[in-house]
Amino acid sequence: MRRTELSRLSQKSGTLRTRMNRLGFGSERGKTMGLKVPLALIAAVVAISSFSVPVWSDSTGFASMHDLRRERGRLCMSDHWHYGTSGPQKSKSRARRAAIRSWASFTAMEYGSDWARWGRAKSKRASCSRASGSWDCSVEARPCR
Repeated sequence: MRRTELSRLSQKSGTLRTRMNRLGFGSERGKTMGLKVPLALIAAVVAISSFSVPVWSDSTGFASMHDLRRERGRLCMSDHWHYGTSGPQKSKSRARRAAIRSWASFTAMEYGSDWARWGRAKSKRASCSRASGSWDCSVEARPCR
């Protein structure tokens, strides 16, 4: 590099240093400010995370109006059944699945998805019939979670 280029570079870097010092970077004021900003950010994150509660369930709270009891490790409604129907379907298995979906959908709307799992339900009953070439099914069960 030539001498003129070197002097230009040193002038530019000197100007940049001066500007940074005025803004608080590179001076004593900048050093304390540099520590305060990360500490304030950390404090804000901790405060926000300690006051926010994650949502683990979409429970509506209506389940508590029924008598509940423990059955094989699950909390179940002891005296309340839900029902589901399929409507006409091409096969018995499709009709049964549609009836279970109907049961689960209504149960989820009323109590939340934790209660709407057919596999967890107790006292399950299903009945299907065939008429005019299509199948209809009805199911009933007590919701559990």
